[in-house]
Amino acid sequence: MDTTVSRIKQLAKEQGRSLSYLCRQIGMSSRTYFTDIERSGRTIPADKIKKLARIFDVSADYLLCQTDEKGSYSESGRLTLSLTGHEIKLINAYRSQPSMQTAVDKLLGLSESDDEYVSLYVAAHSDDNRQDAFVVMNKDQWKKIENAPETDDPLM
Repeated sequence: MDTTVSRIKQLAKEQGRSLSYLCRQIGMSSRTYFTDIERSGRTIPADKIKKLARIFDVSADYLLCQTDEKGSYSESGRLTLSLTGHEIKLINAYRSQPSMQTAVDKLLGLSESDDEYVSLYVAAHSDDNRQDAFVVMNKDQWKKIENAPETDDPLM
């Protein structure tokens, strides 16, 4: 099982840094600081974790074994991840379509709402050459228009 100290030792080895160097960088004079922490079961103070995260360019959560994603150090405390081109496109599409976000959240199981949504493909003949589109609405909205009479007037 990974521990904070074992992660620090592994990162030090990967990056060619000595534990003595790390101790100096975080303001500890003892070369055995990490071994002492490991043996005693104490935790490393938050200010030292922050400094180590900056040195290794990983998230504090990674050092604390809260995640297996190394991420990247961030002053704001936010986890920075490497994303694929596809993931970036998905995030940008999600952000650019606020009207769809509730439905996407529901689809992905991220919504705590009990509302149910339907997705409608709208393809109506129109004189203004509107493009076909998908419309997402909750079932209450759908029930209101489901049995509406035919009309040339906009339904919404």
